[in-house]
Parts: sequence; C-alpha cells; structure tokens
Amino acid sequence: MVILIAISLPILFTFAALAVDMGFRYTRSRMLQAVADASVTVGMPSLVNNDPTTGGTLATNLAMANGYSGGNAVIDTSVVDQLKVTVKATAPSFFSSLFGGGSTRILTATAVGEVLNHPGPAMLALGDCSSSPGLFLSGNGGLTISGDIESNAPIFISTGGGVTPQTDSGSVQTVCGAPTVWSSSIVYTGAGIQPPAASLFPDPFAADTPAVLGTHCTSGTLTTANDISGPWSPTADPAIFSLAPGVYCSSGDINLSGPGSGFIATNVTIVSMQHVTVGATDTSSLTASPGFPSGIAVYAGASGAGPAINLGSNMLTVNGSIYAPNGLAALSGDAGMTVNGSVIGQDVTVGDSGDWTFNPTGIVVAGNNWRMQR
Repeated sequence: MVILIAISLPILFTFAALAVDMGFRYTRSRMLQAVADASVTVGMPSLVNNDPTTGGTLATNLAMANGYSGGNAVIDTSVVDQLKVTVKATAPSFFSSLFGGGSTRILTATAVGEVLNHPGPAMLALGDCSSSPGLFLSGNGGLTISGDIESNAPIFISTGGGVTPQTDSGSVQTVCGAPTVWSSSIVYTGAGIQPPAASLFPDPFAADTPAVLGTHCTSGTLTTANDISGPWSPTADPAIFSLAPGVYCSSGDINLSGPGSGFIATNVTIVSMQHVTVGATDTSSLTASPGFPSGIAVYAGASGAGPAINLGSNMLTVNGSIYAPNGLAALSGDAGMTVNGSVIGQDVTVGDSGDWTFNPTGIVVAGNNWRMQR
C-alpha cells in the first residue's frame, strides 16, 4: 500500500498542478477577451463615421486604462472598415513548471469589429428542421419584402388578400426541404423560391452577445430589473409621448408602450435578458441607438414558450434590427408596419394586416452599422 501511494503521489501532484494552472489561465484569458471586446466596442462608432484614427485612439486608451499598453495591446486599423484589437499578458505557472511545464505562458485575446457595408437577410430563423413554428408568414395585408428570407427551420407562407400585391425581391430558402407556400398572390421580383440550402445559414449577429451588448447600457443593466416607466415626455400630440434616447437594459421583461396611445423612441435600443413587448394603438416609431452593434433596435434573450419579442403595434416603424437569438420573434398588428433592418430569431412569425414592409437595406440609423467578429 505504501509503495502504491508513493508511486501515485507524483501523478496526483501533476494533475493538481495542471488544474490550478489551467484554471488561472482560463480566468485570465476571459479577462483579456473582455478588454479586447470593450476596446473594439468603444472604437467602432468612429470607424462607422469614417474616422479610423479616432477609433484606434479610443481603443488604445481603453486598453491602457485596463493596464495593457505598448506591446501588450496591438491596435490595427490597416484593413479598411475594420478595427482589430489584440491584448496579451503573461500567466505564471504556479506548479506545472515543477514538472517541466515551463515557468510562464503568453496568453492572447483578439476581437475584430467590422463596418457593415452590406445588409443582412430580411428574415432569418435560426432553429432546426424540428422547430415549430419555424419561419411562418401569414395574414391578409399587403406584404413587401426587399431582401432574402432564410431559415434553418421549416418555412410556411400563407398571405394574401391585401390591397397591394405580396412581393418579395429576394430569395426564399430553407435547409428543411421546399418551403410550404399556400399563397397564390406572391410576386417575386428577385430569385424567389430556391431549392433546399446545402448548409445552415449563419447568424450575422452571433458575436453580439449579452457581454458585448451590455457594455452599451445607459439605463439599467443586464443583471438588474428595469422596466421603462419614467423617462417619457409629452409631444405636441397629446396622445403621443417621446422616450429619452438611450440603451435601456434589464435582467427581466421590458414593455415599450408609453403612457399614451403612441410613442416616438429615437436613438433608443431595448436590451432584455427576458422578454420585450412593444405595443401601441397609434402611429409609433423606434430608431436604434447610434453606435449600437449591428444596428439592433430590440434584443431579447428569452427562450422557451411564448414570444421573446412581441411587436404588436399599429403603424409602427422600426429603424434597426430585431434579434431574439434564443426564442420567437413575433410581429403582428391590425395596420401597417415597417422594419428597416433584419428580423432574426430562433423562430420568426409575421401576421400582417395593412401594408407591411421589411427592408434590411433601409436602416437609417447613423453610426450603428457594425458587428463584432473574431
């Protein structure tokens, strides 16, 4: 027994050494990645406004404020419309050096921001072929889609009966066999229905994680509850109220409706770790906050039953994208709606009445068309 213990002790010490050192390096690497992400985030709005010099300076200053300067923070704007930040640090080996593992390790983290000079899809369902409802377009209003409809889930289309024709100037494609189309009134001015896609459609906003988006919060945080109830101001129309600009964040649900029958929310982005509801009965508008990644106007992190994002307003215009990466993005209303951006969710449903328009090329928000990539 004593001999077995003597033989096993070096092995046990080796595993313990590796566990301690690897745990420390993992934690340090996460910290480095957070600094790289934050440096890119603070610099990208300047690149969007064609000022890479200022963007690089802002990124450098933030890295320095976190203790990384000189060769430990490399800021690169040499690629047009990109800001690349690489930070590095030395991680000591507390125990593994005793077993020939070396005394230190060089850890690096890189983040890249890219100006978006091309639109995303008009709609994208991120689920799979077992997803329900998948990507489901229904209703009896006029429907104009100026972009591609993409889906990693089944597509069902049952629209028609509106005053204006149903038109789609992009392609309609899913990896799950042929889309199911019950409408006879759709007019395709683009590629139209395509054969099944050979591979999954990527999420263009995949790098826009809560860790990245949370750095932009100006009202609330993603770890505290914060429903929108206070910063409303009356307008010349007593039924319409205006919401103060900002990025409104919450760990819980957010309801954007306002105290009147309609609202104006200019330079406003809503970020919730749970559900977002947008509802009004009068003409309303939501325009994403300048400098916010990917031009996102509404983000909801909820998963499971029920819509993560529920837009049910009449005569609503959204200048920006709608993003529910883990749940359902549901849009419905008894009058027209315009989305100048992409609608992306695990599932996407549209129930249109009136004249509806989806136009990912029509984002009119200044300074917010960029995304993070690595």
